[in-house]
Amino acid sequence: MRAKELIVEDIPAIPPSFLAAQALDLMDEYKLTHLPVVENNVYLGMVSEDGLLDAEDPTGTLEPLRNQLNPNGVSPEDHVFEVIRALSNHQLSAVPVITQKRQYLGTTTVQRLMQVIAEMPVVEGPGGILILELNVNDYSLSEIARLVENNDAKILGSFITRSPDSTKMELTLKINRPDLQAIQKTFERFDYTITDAFDQSDAFEDLKSRYDLLMNYLNM
Repeated sequence: MRAKELIVEDIPAIPPSFLAAQALDLMDEYKLTHLPVVENNVYLGMVSEDGLLDAEDPTGTLEPLRNQLNPNGVSPEDHVFEVIRALSNHQLSAVPVITQKRQYLGTTTVQRLMQVIAEMPVVEGPGGILILELNVNDYSLSEIARLVENNDAKILGSFITRSPDSTKMELTLKINRPDLQAIQKTFERFDYTITDAFDQSDAFEDLKSRYDLLMNYLNM
């Protein structure tokens, strides 16, 4: 999925002539801490809630904050993972979709990204979840996939978590079988360390619970 497909149509873009108090009201209404500032359809940057609250004249317009706007955005063809990275790297609650000439196309939000992730087959599809801990130098997805496929199963998705100062990594696998006992025994036979495993029902309930908690937090 591309950034242009993630645009939330009702997120407003505001001009620099907008009052700071009006911008704060809109942030409260849309449960965001950032809004895009646009002039003549040209993206100027994201104004933040903190920036508005710290403004010298909180009753004035956004004009004095022009130099403080966050200029970052994503291009319409950027993959959903690039959008997630932009939100994380720049600590944004929403990110604008803009052209190379900085023409404003729209905005996507953390909530929209979470909905997209929740609907991905790796989350919604039936199966089990297996979490392995291994040394970074020992990581071979082709070898891991071979062990899974030897048990007449397939890896539907995987992701890695790793601390920058560690030589170990954690590999999470979504597998298309709810019963993982045979696969676990295979990994143990090849000296892999299994830190956790969830069957289909446990995995679904755990992911649903985490997703519901996050959405409740975002909507506070």
